Amino acid sequence: MSQRININYSIKLEHLSLELQRLYKNILDDLEATGTTHSIPSDLLSLNALEEIEGIKDFVVDLHYRLTDVENIIKTYLQFMAAPETKESNTQIEFEQLSNLREKLLDMTKNLGMDNEVSD
Repeated sequence: MSQRININYSIKLEHLSLELQRLYKNILDDLEATGTTHSIPSDLLSLNALEEIEGIKDFVVDLHYRLTDVENIIKTYLQFMAAPETKESNTQIEFEQLSNLREKLLDMTKNLGMDNEVSD
């Protein structure tokens, strides 16, 4: 079995469907081709049969990895689409936290008699 490496890259959202179609089509093409690549050995009780089985097992493992990749892309997309717009809400929360902190600091400086030392 050949080695595998994980990669990350980004694409425009409008290109995602085409990219998934490309990946999925390659999987289906390989599935179709494997019927002509593999055959039942004339002697199943032989080294040739074991080599044939090993080749099919390697193909199935590779197929599993590729299908899992496609599955993960789809799951990530669905999570992305279901997620609320968190960027704006996070920015609002951070702004409110900073405003609250500023008010607390101003209150502390007034309580300590340091009204003139904190600027707006």
